[in-house]
Amino acid sequence: MRTTLLILLLASCATIPGAPPLSYETDAGLTYAHDAETAEHYGREATELTRRVGDLLGLEELTPFELRVLDTPLPRGNGAGTVNWYDADGLRTRYIQLGVEGRRESYRLIAHELVHWHVEHEWGLPLVIEEGLAELVSASFLPRGAELLDDRRMDALEALVRDEPILRNGRPLQIDRASWRQLSAQEKHVLYGYGFLLAEGIGIDGLRELATDEIEQRAASILGSIALPTPNTRPGP
Repeated sequence: MRTTLLILLLASCATIPGAPPLSYETDAGLTYAHDAETAEHYGREATELTRRVGDLLGLEELTPFELRVLDTPLPRGNGAGTVNWYDADGLRTRYIQLGVEGRRESYRLIAHELVHWHVEHEWGLPLVIEEGLAELVSASFLPRGAELLDDRRMDALEALVRDEPILRNGRPLQIDRASWRQLSAQEKHVLYGYGFLLAEGIGIDGLRELATDEIEQRAASILGSIALPTPNTRPGP
């Protein structure tokens, strides 16, 4: 996918409610921050990641992103990065937020949120599998991404062995965005691994092309075929 960058640095009052005051725009999207250097840095990073995410997911058209880089942490329950909505004059608009605590992992977090940005309403995935796909894609761009994914995989398998309550009775595939925000950090950690396990098993092509009920059937088949490890079998370093 080839994209010609049109770089504009704008020092003006933001027109988006609650957005930081300075912005940096490319043809891939618009980034807001509290100073021009920060807006440009993360705007360039998000533009590069948009190309990479689009290529990996096989997306032909990419909706321009809006990224807000904050100088404060995100509200509790949102992690360090999130895709938010706001309502203004009856219109719903999306934006990605990166909290100050997420800057150390910005490459992974922005990639993760860009997956949500592009597939949330297009692919119709259960949220937990969408989270797993975002983990799969974002980790694949990191030098030690394979190790991170190995950890996610083992976390999920160990949670299944422990029979974690959050994983019982098909509950993970019923979780929506409102209920996700109410989960504990530990429950989310378990579900990230669980969703990754299913996303990896179904594959990107399957997630893009299958209907929701077919994805749920494939997920059930994957879970039924997993050979669970015995306790305390996590490999050492």
